[in-house]
Amino acid sequence: MNKNLVVKDNALINASYNLELVEQRLILLAVVEARRTNQEIKSDDFLTICAENYINEFGVHRNVAYQALKDACSHLFERRFTYQKLTPKVIRRRLRAVGFKASPMWKTRRLLG
Repeated sequence: MNKNLVVKDNALINASYNLELVEQRLILLAVVEARRTNQEIKSDDFLTICAENYINEFGVHRNVAYQALKDACSHLFERRFTYQKLTPKVIRRRLRAVGFKASPMWKTRRLLG
């Protein structure tokens, strides 16, 4: 099995229909990087996504990769999402994914969980 294979839950697949392609790619690269480094995904940790990884995975030019990652970080920062907590009484929560940050080192904060 390909070590970069990311399997997504149906809820995540449905949610991803509202994301731009570059946003989806950035999230998938974050999952692959977390696996590669054996890091547990926590909301208060940083995960570095290198433009070089984006270039290698998706076959784009360096300038395209940097601009795409910058745009994806900006867009994801503004995104809001809703989730349900499955308890006897269903709780719906609406949150903002405030953890995305673009920097010269292209660090992106992990999705809040």
